[in-house]
Amino acid sequence: MPTSKYRGRFRSPTSPGVFFVVQSSQRQSIRAISDGSSVLSTVRRPGAHRAYLRAVSQQTTVVRLQGFLFFGTITHVEDALRALLAEPAWRRTPIRFLVLDLASVAGVDMSAAEAFVRVRRLLAGRAVVLVLCGFGVESGVGRALGNVGLLDMPGVELFATFSDAIECEFAQCDLRALSWELMLIRSLC
Repeated sequence: MPTSKYRGRFRSPTSPGVFFVVQSSQRQSIRAISDGSSVLSTVRRPGAHRAYLRAVSQQTTVVRLQGFLFFGTITHVEDALRALLAEPAWRRTPIRFLVLDLASVAGVDMSAAEAFVRVRRLLAGRAVVLVLCGFGVESGVGRALGNVGLLDMPGVELFATFSDAIECEFAQCDLRALSWELMLIRSLC
């Protein structure tokens, strides 16, 4: 009976691909989930504005993603985002902005990009704005998300950096606060 030096080893052209999927799907794609109160604005504002922003920051959820997002890792991300919109969580803390920080994401495959489109549809049902940041439109991540039409969907905002995204959301909060104050003043006059 002939023996082979490869006996007991699995050799196949698909072995490296299977190994990659198994190894990568065991990594956590979500680095952190936090509300907006843990993210401080770097812009100096009057005390009344800071107090208002502290209250409104509870309506912002920040999800920082990492690694390569593909069919093996995106299910965990999609499940976590769906949990934020589920009825019990929504009653406790409804959100207005969902900020996805993709700065530490190495790449996105087509199935992960399609998952973000599904998430956007769920967010639209709750009138939540999807804020994407941490990548350029011409990057691999930007092209993948652009190919499925996510970047052109209504209710999706894109920023180059996390700081830009947060400042814009806080600026929108400032505008809402200002319009609320103007309505209050007009009602008193």
